[in-house]
Amino acid sequence: MAKAEQDGIPTVFRFDYRELYTPTQYRSDGIWGHKERMAVFPLLEGNVYSDADLHMPKQPLNADYRIVDTGINIYHLKHINPALRAQRRDLYEHLDPNHKYQSIGYDYLTDETGLALSKIPLSRMYWPLYHEYHMDDAIFETEQI
Repeated sequence: MAKAEQDGIPTVFRFDYRELYTPTQYRSDGIWGHKERMAVFPLLEGNVYSDADLHMPKQPLNADYRIVDTGINIYHLKHINPALRAQRRDLYEHLDPNHKYQSIGYDYLTDETGLALSKIPLSRMYWPLYHEYHMDDAIFETEQI
């Protein structure tokens, strides 16, 4: 990141996005093995962003940005809990019932056909450790497991 800043080239940093199914395993089959997030970039005057209502890119859309693959994982911990996966599916179905913003729809979020899990290598483990999420009137509480 410091090198990109020194180079003076606007840069977006890409991270592998891992949807966890257990505290130590992420889903890696099909679409799951290709999820990514563009998550770090400079906030510059003249940046152009998507105006889509749902599932829009978070990074600037300017053509002069380069994309650098970080090789770093971002872990989606909330996806571990099957009830929260179903809640996520239901929410997106409610917000996008005609699948305007995601043509494949949202059933894939709970469909375990062809499920393949990959273990997080110890050297790439996250901290702090996972806490179980519970739903209580849309408010999440955590407890150590």
